[in-house]
Amino acid sequence: MKAKLTVAWGLVLAALSWQSVAAGPLDPLMKPESRAIRQGLKAYEKADWNEAIAKFAQARDAAETPGLAEFDMGAAAFQNGDYPTAQRSFEQAARSDALPPGEAAYNLGRTLAEAGQLEPALEAFRSALRENPGHEDARHNYEVVWNQIQNQEEQESEDQDQNQENQDQSEDSENSDQNQQNQDQQQDQDQNQEQQDQEQQDPSEQEQDQPEEQQPPEPGEEEPPQDGSEQPQPQPGEEQLLTPEEAERLLNALAAQEKDLIEARLKKGKRKRAEKDW
Repeated sequence: MKAKLTVAWGLVLAALSWQSVAAGPLDPLMKPESRAIRQGLKAYEKADWNEAIAKFAQARDAAETPGLAEFDMGAAAFQNGDYPTAQRSFEQAARSDALPPGEAAYNLGRTLAEAGQLEPALEAFRSALRENPGHEDARHNYEVVWNQIQNQEEQESEDQDQNQENQDQSEDSENSDQNQQNQDQQQDQDQNQEQQDQEQQDPSEQEQDQPEEQQPPEPGEEEPPQDGSEQPQPQPGEEQLLTPEEAERLLNALAAQEKDLIEARLKKGKRKRAEKDW
């Protein structure tokens, strides 16, 4: 939407959007200080913003109604990109009754919006609408700024949620790594403790822990079964029966003893005969 303001000699300036030209200066008062106003307007038309600001400031200092000169100086400062100066000028002009209702507040809103101060700009457009409810440019820019504020808040909320999600994921990852590290450390400590316990164990206890070696059976003794099963023990009064292998070993043992006994007797008999012959 285009905003039009009438300036000296019927000059009309159009604002393409709320980010561009705030507004042109209004018609000056035809009083002795009007020469400075006319010089400022000529500099404004030539886009000589610094010269225009200087002439409007000169007219403001000499004027009986400085609000008009402040308004003109604010417009030139806005065009020059000097938003702080434009803001101060429009705030001063808004206090003057010599301006059309809502114009100074509207230009102040344009200046604040251009400077990125969306909340104050929204309030300025609201003031312009209170002074002049039919100000269509103020209504349009009010809606534009309000939508920008809503989009900005939604974006900030999304960014905050994303940052929180990233932070939670980072904390979960750190906790998982820390838990794994603690488990590894505990496992290493358990292994070291077990090794130390084994090294400090009493040698006698170590021997007891080792399995006993089986000794070979004595002659005539029965070899224990290899499968670890125990032979049934005879009960009192029961006749013990020998297996064929046991009977054979017993006979062989008796035969050997009998042979040894016979040989001993023979040797004794020979010694006696030898003594008699001598």
